[in-house]
Amino acid sequence: MGRKDKTTSLFRPSSGAEEVLKPEADMKIISDSLKRNFLFQHLEEDMRRELAKFMKIEEVEDGEDIVTQGEKGHKFYIIKKGSCDVWKARDDDSLPECVATLPETTLFGELALLMGDARAATVRAKGPVELWVGDGEECRAILIQGQKRQRELYHEFISSVPFMGVLSLEEQNYLCDTLKPLVFAPGEVIIKEGEKGNNFYFVETGRVVVSRKKGPKTIEMGEEEEESEKESEPKSEYIPEGDEMLCFLESREFFGEAALMHEDAVRNATITAQTDCRILSIDKSSFARLIAGHGDLGDKMLHERAKGPIVGVRDVDSGVDEEEKPEKKHKRRSVLCCVM
Repeated sequence: MGRKDKTTSLFRPSSGAEEVLKPEADMKIISDSLKRNFLFQHLEEDMRRELAKFMKIEEVEDGEDIVTQGEKGHKFYIIKKGSCDVWKARDDDSLPECVATLPETTLFGELALLMGDARAATVRAKGPVELWVGDGEECRAILIQGQKRQRELYHEFISSVPFMGVLSLEEQNYLCDTLKPLVFAPGEVIIKEGEKGNNFYFVETGRVVVSRKKGPKTIEMGEEEEESEKESEPKSEYIPEGDEMLCFLESREFFGEAALMHEDAVRNATITAQTDCRILSIDKSSFARLIAGHGDLGDKMLHERAKGPIVGVRDVDSGVDEEEKPEKKHKRRSVLCCVM
């Protein structure tokens, strides 16, 4: 029941791994599979593709074990064609049971090779299967390189956020390591009004729209604007039904901190992606650690939000900045100090 290697070597790097020519469709499927896995999701697209270059195709016959529970792992796999059953013995004295079936594009086997642990289960071919196979050494090297690049990029980003200057280099490193990149398409909701807040966010790239359910105003909004002035306000097609738009937020701006600084607070605004967005998220416990070390950090964040203008008024279609009237700036500051 041997496996038939269908790859052609292009060159041999120092690690001994061979780059393998693949159709673009295969490269995309592999990259997307890596992106869905928590271990690889922090890698940029070019680094996922670099890892994909070194993955080889192997054919496996029906009933063949691809990985075996208890053995050391040196490779990881993505199912190209077919499916595999996962068999797991609960203890040394019990018989293995089929606990799951893995469909095409599923990635498996990565944890054992990264952590150096034994395989936690046996994965067996359910019929003829084609696999993309990744080498553990190449995987570790690219993950280390990706983590280094990510930290450098996040350091550059964090240093551009004014209130983050109070953090020491060690704390900035900690923040860089805890930030989780998230990607949202236009119209996707990032946080929803009324929900409990568990994360704080930075806009890395793109633009989001802030909205709130219509109802009695709880903050001073100033005098009613003229109809002609209202018509010039920026609009968004991605406002949830029943909401009114408050403003846009763009790169290096933040949201979600208010619900984390108060124990019983909930989100008091909805944030929706206006364009393709890359958002950096920090969880509640990591955020609390930063706040604990800097009692004035929360005040600095509120001050940064209040001093405005937080975002410029833009023509949504052209993206051209318009000069903001003083009374509008005041209105926007008031709104943003009370949301999220």
